[in-house]
Amino acid sequence: MSVQRAVLQLQRDGFLSLRDLQGATISCLEGTLWITHDADPHDILLQPGQACALGSGAAVQALKASRIALEAPQGAGQQSWVSRAVLRPA
Repeated sequence: MSVQRAVLQLQRDGFLSLRDLQGATISCLEGTLWITHDADPHDILLQPGQACALGSGAAVQALKASRIALEAPQGAGQQSWVSRAVLRPA
């Protein structure tokens, strides 16, 4: 089974709105990420080497130039799971 993974770069203050990625994992490869999940009052700061699972919706902001990895949830199938997400740079 192959892992479906996307690596993205964000400039400082870059922003992504992620939707429909329930169970996917976001990892910080470089930089610092601020993550806010829908309906969750607890924000998350990720440093290089740290990761967290995504809920149904999340906003991600790069506090400095960053590189992130998104990994598909287990059982995502062959369909391009990243294409289901709404990725909108600010």
